[in-house]
Amino acid sequence: MPRTQANTGTLSIRLDRLFVPENVREIDEDFIVQLERSVKARGKIIDPVEVIDADPAVHGDAYDYALVAGFHRAEVGRRLSLETIPGVYGDAQNEHTDRAVENIVRKGLNPYEEAIAIKRILDEGKSEDQAAELLGLTKHLVTRRVKLLELPDTAQRLVGDGTLALATVEPMRAIAQASPALLDAAIEYIAEYADDLEADELVHRPLETVTNAVEDSERDVFVAPLGAVPLDNLAALQLGEPTVALLAEATELNKKLNPYSWGPPRIRFTDAEIDRARAAGVLLEYGDEAPLVTDFTVYQDLCRTAITAGVEGLKQQIAERAESQEIKSEKATKKATPDKDEFAALEAAYRREMRQLAATAHGANLDLGDSLRNGLTVIDPADMTVARFFVYGLLGADTGSGYGKDTVVSAIALRGIRLVIGEFRQDITKTRQDGSPGALRITYGEGIKHDNQSHWLWKYLDGAQSAGELYGRALVVIAAEQYASRLVVPTSQQREPLQWPSHNDIALKALKKLAGPHIAPTLEALNKAIAKAGREHKEAQRHLLEARRRKLEANSPSAEDLAAEDDRDEDHPEDRYLNSLDSDPSPFIDDDQEQIDTDVGIAIPAVGPTLQGPADPAVPDSTVTDATDLADQTDAPGPGDVLDASADIDF
Repeated sequence: MPRTQANTGTLSIRLDRLFVPENVREIDEDFIVQLERSVKARGKIIDPVEVIDADPAVHGDAYDYALVAGFHRAEVGRRLSLETIPGVYGDAQNEHTDRAVENIVRKGLNPYEEAIAIKRILDEGKSEDQAAELLGLTKHLVTRRVKLLELPDTAQRLVGDGTLALATVEPMRAIAQASPALLDAAIEYIAEYADDLEADELVHRPLETVTNAVEDSERDVFVAPLGAVPLDNLAALQLGEPTVALLAEATELNKKLNPYSWGPPRIRFTDAEIDRARAAGVLLEYGDEAPLVTDFTVYQDLCRTAITAGVEGLKQQIAERAESQEIKSEKATKKATPDKDEFAALEAAYRREMRQLAATAHGANLDLGDSLRNGLTVIDPADMTVARFFVYGLLGADTGSGYGKDTVVSAIALRGIRLVIGEFRQDITKTRQDGSPGALRITYGEGIKHDNQSHWLWKYLDGAQSAGELYGRALVVIAAEQYASRLVVPTSQQREPLQWPSHNDIALKALKKLAGPHIAPTLEALNKAIAKAGREHKEAQRHLLEARRRKLEANSPSAEDLAAEDDRDEDHPEDRYLNSLDSDPSPFIDDDQEQIDTDVGIAIPAVGPTLQGPADPAVPDSTVTDATDLADQTDAPGPGDVLDASADIDF
């Protein structure tokens, strides 16, 4: 069929005569929609596609050209029912290279799609170095993509869609070399449980993942770890009567060595068994994990060998122990005196027994580790016993009373429970001489004892009926201590909130996320008001002191007065205070001490003397009875009114 030129170097390609091969990647529908809008707006396709002459032997007689690059433009032309699209000739010798370069450079591909594109370049006779140079990639990356194609198609696609990390290629190749069927089972398992597995599951724990896959699979595949012989599953091993008899002998020998042991001893595979499995080509090794055997018959033979070697080892230990005891007995006989015979013999017998028990302890600890990992690795969070362990273990015991006994429980009781629970609050407002009520005065227990508050805390926790409720009640008392305002108690009783130290500060961050949504709006408003008052007070002080400084400068003394002042080596009190303000611009409320909780939007003021202002000997503490009585005898607000203003807020 004749071929027409749209303009110099540009072909007019009939879409019905254009062969479109399989592309490296699927059509991107979002990109198609955008490109289709552009073509409609312009009325034509501007950028030409790249083609080569169709080869009848490859493409058939129905085609004039074969598409090299521009799959999305060709698809848009087809969808818009265009008869022709512009095109240019590509390199017939490098059509796969050109197509791969366009896909990789113009549009990001996933590792699987990159691997297919790279393989097509290599199929044209180019080396990995040349492919890397053409694509602008490193040689290492090209090699890794090629290795990906050695895996089964399902594994390749799982890497492509991100279900498996690219780093799993090497572990999967190792598994495939030992047993292709085993890799198929692992891939099937990962594909089925992809939502519950990490993308790098096969990177850090490949052999564990393979073992789980085999246990879950119905495929006829076998795998077993070369750690210890599974003596609790002898029936399935089918080792034969002679081996069973050897195992019974091992049990009796173990009792001679360890009188307090029960059952057969732990028999481990040695390096000899591992070497035999490796030589047979059925050993799967990776990293620090225990190697796996992938052939049942070989595994049976290794178990028999290990049990036989274990029995011989026990016999040798018994012989060595008997010889050692005989030598020690002879030495003891020579050294013994009539006065020390009985006592020495008693001590020697005890030490021998303890040495025997110590030998047993090695195996017992391994058994404990296996039992705990098998039975406790996954627990039921709704189990009340589990909840009691973590909650009561976290809070610890309440020892003694008084502020000096700063246990977790006493701290929560004094700094949180008594401040937020109404039954510990007592109104002690006095009546003035004219019968009117005085300034509001509220106490929260004696402030130095926590017995009642701790009793309330334990009773509150003990009342939980489920694990979830117990966790919740523990969070209630912890959050109360964390966020309760300390302004309601005298400065001497104020303490910083508990820190709950943990790895990466995870515990305190989690507490903030849990408690944040439930912080009372009144408390949030109070914290903001405290911060605002502190800022305004500091600014007012600065203005006042600057005015005084200007006044002092206007009335500056003579040189003689200054010299005399220097001789006295004394500063004016106002200068000292002004200088302290310059060195510490916030003697009352430090902005740095205002803790802003970015997770929950709560401003938590630091507690302590800085919130109360500098000590003023003319203003007694709110807890002093004489100052309170003085305030009650006059209508004007007294010092107690100022210091106890925060008591008007009901929590």
